[in-house]
Amino acid sequence: MRAAIMSLAIIFGFATQCARADIVRHEFIPESFWGKWAATVDDCDKADKYAVVLSAKAYVTLERSCTVDWVAESPGRTAPIYSAHLQCAVVGDPSKRIISNIMLEQDNSGQISTGADFHSLEPLQRCSTK
Repeated sequence: MRAAIMSLAIIFGFATQCARADIVRHEFIPESFWGKWAATVDDCDKADKYAVVLSAKAYVTLERSCTVDWVAESPGRTAPIYSAHLQCAVVGDPSKRIISNIMLEQDNSGQISTGADFHSLEPLQRCSTK
């Protein structure tokens, strides 16, 4: 019995190490995400519509201006899934700081989804660079 418990503990420990080895930490948001994104292309130029501007070290929305501390990359079913750890200032009250995590996914068509977790992911379209 003791040998079986010890074997299970070793297998569990090895499996846990293998799962963690797949997560890679980066300093920057991947370049394929950089740019301005909105729910629809028509919303790109409307100041009152939800938009996200992403760059190597920034995540900016109408409500928050964030700097990127790090980005964790994990394997996804079809493409990597990224989780950015952010330090944010609330627009209108820069003294108010918020720590936040944002997930980023990109599909084969170039569209991205972003949100606090899998249940809140919102699809976004890339705005024209013009």
